[in-house]
Parts: sequence; structure tokens; C-alpha cells
Amino acid sequence: MTNHVKCPTVLILAAIAAGTLVLMIPAVRAQEQVKIPPRSEYQYKKDYDEVSQIMKETDPAKREARLQEFVKAHPESRMIPYVSAQIIQPYAQKQDWQKVIALALEYQKLIPDDPGLKTTLITAYFRSGNTAKAGELAEELYKANPTKEKAAEVAELFLHMRNNDKYLFYAEKVVAEFPIEQSYPAALQVAQIYIQKQNVPKAIEYLNKVMAAYGDKLPQGVKEEDWNKTRAFAYGVMAVDAYGKSDCGKATEYYGKVVAFAPKSADAYYYMGMCKWKGGDQAGAIPYFAKALVLNDKISPKAKENLEQLYKAEHNGSLDGLDEVLAKAKAELGIG
Repeated sequence: MTNHVKCPTVLILAAIAAGTLVLMIPAVRAQEQVKIPPRSEYQYKKDYDEVSQIMKETDPAKREARLQEFVKAHPESRMIPYVSAQIIQPYAQKQDWQKVIALALEYQKLIPDDPGLKTTLITAYFRSGNTAKAGELAEELYKANPTKEKAAEVAELFLHMRNNDKYLFYAEKVVAEFPIEQSYPAALQVAQIYIQKQNVPKAIEYLNKVMAAYGDKLPQGVKEEDWNKTRAFAYGVMAVDAYGKSDCGKATEYYGKVVAFAPKSADAYYYMGMCKWKGGDQAGAIPYFAKALVLNDKISPKAKENLEQLYKAEHNGSLDGLDEVLAKAKAELGIG
């Protein structure tokens, strides 16, 4: 019998007929086609376990190196925000802000919209002296997530930067969106800035909000002594404004609140005396001018002049007995 060499095609057809090749093809294709999505829940659990093991490394340098390797191997992993934070944190603790910035910018290429990384960059730029860049990023972060909480964070940043105009923009949002019981510190700061800008009506608008809530009670955690100074200041601004508008009724009311919280306010006694005098009550003005005088403040020389003029008018041109008026004023003020 003659031996025939079978051609490859015949061999393949024979294998198919026998069923052997049919079983091999799907197995090869399955290995080629199965690719786990890097952001799938399955891969996330695997990455989580791997990072957890890395974090058990006690040597900081080795731990960082292994975390860096993980980032290179899994650039699309859902664990990247956490891993990048773990790598950056030691440098932030050492206040190596340039290294923090370099790392954060590198990881931002992988997670450009990560808010935690942006916050890290804002802090690093601010602490390294690049306040302009910090402010720019903070405003970008707010625009991406314009919440009242984020407005408060951005306002605080601009307050530290002493950028009053930017601070006002965000702080006024804070006061508008948070209850005054929570936002009163911002309202007081806003009022201060408006006073510096000589916009007293706007300052009073915010002071009124605070005093409406806390004019007769203490904010939680604030010492009474400290809050009394705040109340005296607030009512003092209102009093000065009312007096400037020749509204002595309101001015006297506000100055009365000033001395209730700051009993040794010479200016308040002086202008209450002036209101009495303008209202035709010369005798009623005398005790106020006496208190303004004995407090020995900048306004005291004017108080002395007015006091002596009115006292003489009430006592036939004589100053006899004025010492008793002054002694009474001192006693009421607790001045020895």
C-alpha cells in the first residue's frame, strides 16, 4: 500500500470532524476577551485589598514606594484618590509644600476632578505664599460645587488673605444662606469691613441681624465679657448713625444699650448729655457730662466745658456744689 502524506487542510478538517479543534477555539478566545474594567466593583475590591496590604508596611519609604507602584500599575483605579492622599500626607505634615504641589499636580492628571486633591493644592499654594493661585483654585472649586458650605470655606480663605472684596462676596452668601445663629461671626466681620469702607448703612444692616438674634443673650460658647464688648460696639455704631441723623430718641436708646454693656464708655455718656441738652433738658444733661468727665477719656475736655456751662446756667453762674456732682458720678461708675 502506498503511504499518502495528508495536507494540513485535511488534518484540520479531520480534527473538526473529531471535535477536538472545536473545543480548543472557545477557550483561547475566552482568555483573549475577558478583561476586567478597572473601575468595576470587582476590581475595586481587589485594589482595596491590595492597598490595605500595602498600608500595613511600617517603613514609610517602602510604603510610599509600593503605593507609587500601585498608581503606575492601576492608573484608573477607584483607589487613586485615597492612595494619592496617603502619599502626599507625610509631606504636608513636614510642611514641604513644594513637594505637595508637585505630587498633587501629577496625580491631578489621573483624577482631574477630585475635590480632595484640589483642596490639598489650595492649602499648599496658600501655605507656600502663592495666595493668588490658592484663591483662583478656591473659586474654581466653588463654581464646580456652589454650596453654602463651600462658600464658607472660600470666604475663610479670603479672610486670611486679607482680600476684603472677595471675602465680602462669599461671606454675604454665607450670611444669606445660613441661619444668623450660625453665621453671626461672618456678619460681624462683614460689618467691620463696611465700616472701613465708610458704608455705615450696610454695616448697620448686618449688625442689626446679629443683635436681633443675640442682643439680649449669649451665643453658645462665647464668654459674656467678650460678647458685651461686641454688643457695645454694635449699638455704638447704630447710636453714632442715629445721632448724625439728629435722631436723638434713637441715639439715646442705643447709647443706653452701650453703657449697659460697657458702663465706662465716655462717648456714650457725652452724647446722651448732648441729646438731653438739644432736647432742652439742661439739668438732665449734667449727670451725663459729669460721667463723661470723670472717665478721663478723649471726650472728657469737651464734657468738662459743657458741664461747667450748664451747671453755671442752672446755679446762677456759680460752680459751687459741682464737686458733689462729680463725686456722685464717680460713685455710680465705681471709680475710686
